[in-house]
Amino acid sequence: MSKMSSAVVGMFMCIISSHAFAQGDIFANNSAFYKLKSEVMKGYSPNIRPVRNISTVTNVSVTFKLSAISEISMTRQMMSQALYLSVSWTDEFINWNPGDYGGATDFLVRQKDVWVPDLAFGPQVSSTSGKLGNDDLHVRLWHNGTMIWSPHMVVESFCAVSIVKYPFDEQSCNWYLYMMSSDKRHVQLTGQMSSNVFQALIAENVEWELVTITDNLFDYQNDGLRLSAVSFTYLLRRRPGFLILTVISPTVMLSLLSILVFALPVESGEKMSLGVTLMLAFVFQLSFVTSVLPPSSLQTSILVVYLLVLCSCSSTSVLLTVAVLSLHHRPDSVPLSPSAAGFVRLLHSCGRIRLTIEKPQTPETSRRILSNTSLAHLGTEQNARQINQLHGNGGSRSRSSGRGIANVTWPDVAVACDYVFFRLFLFVICLASIICFSLMVF
Repeated sequence: MSKMSSAVVGMFMCIISSHAFAQGDIFANNSAFYKLKSEVMKGYSPNIRPVRNISTVTNVSVTFKLSAISEISMTRQMMSQALYLSVSWTDEFINWNPGDYGGATDFLVRQKDVWVPDLAFGPQVSSTSGKLGNDDLHVRLWHNGTMIWSPHMVVESFCAVSIVKYPFDEQSCNWYLYMMSSDKRHVQLTGQMSSNVFQALIAENVEWELVTITDNLFDYQNDGLRLSAVSFTYLLRRRPGFLILTVISPTVMLSLLSILVFALPVESGEKMSLGVTLMLAFVFQLSFVTSVLPPSSLQTSILVVYLLVLCSCSSTSVLLTVAVLSLHHRPDSVPLSPSAAGFVRLLHSCGRIRLTIEKPQTPETSRRILSNTSLAHLGTEQNARQINQLHGNGGSRSRSSGRGIANVTWPDVAVACDYVFFRLFLFVICLASIICFSLMVF
């Protein structure tokens, strides 16, 4: 029993001893860390560029990684993106031997406690200065003097969009990082795109496809200073599937329906209502498209021009429908010009239209009709002459019909006009569609 108690007490003492040693190591490490931070940062000024020789140039390297493109607004001409940067440089005032401080190779300090390059992004659409970072952001210090600063941000930058080929358009949007006040003789900016920038994307944009990203270093002048900057350019291609279903397809279907106004018979009584309805539909489509595009006078969208052509054709078809209805309901007492009658007969002879042909009356038919009317009770000489004249006209009409010459009426002229207008508008709309869509797609 005593041996068992001794074993338990020994085990308990071992646990206490190991815990005490562990606590001692943690305390020693913390002491080394606090000693490191206090000694390294002693006398450090974040307002002084970290070089021992003022003629030494501080090279600031910027590695760019894109997280997501959240929005590209056509009306505001703005691109919103989530990204993070890895900014590194060498601080000649920061260095230590890790062995003297418990093997510590790095530690974090607040951005406001060390020198950081005065970087800003542009062109921004908001009223902010665009300066990177904030006081709560940390900078990692390495024992060899390397400083790593990783500001994460959501950037809203200006993007001049091109609306000519909408919705089959490609946009080239660029933004840049620049030194706000550090001359290139003192701070030199170098930038590079991350090799896995496409893999770093959290989610693809549902409307835009990121094709390429390029970077470019350049200098600019400001207040007599030569400042360093780096630009990043995105080539974005729109995914047109949704707009094809919601804009292009309805527009094409409406354009085909607008031609059918001239195929609808006058007797249906719906020619005018169909034409006006289609004209209003084109106006609505035009209003919708212009509402999602910037009000630019420098560029004109081909789709807007196409819709204007269709609106013009629809308006013209309404006016021509009024003319066709007027011709159809014109009384027979109004004489028909020989040229109009000849044109209608030409279309009839080609088999393009059918004319309203009255059945000729033979003398026997005329006698049968007259025998059933009150003319049979009129025995005057004048009525007899009218009967003989009617017999002669009937024979003449019969002979004319026998030669295949039909009587042309005003409804026949209206049908001929509908035939011509149908073919004419079919040609114009098909030609406009082929030209506009070829310019948009290719």
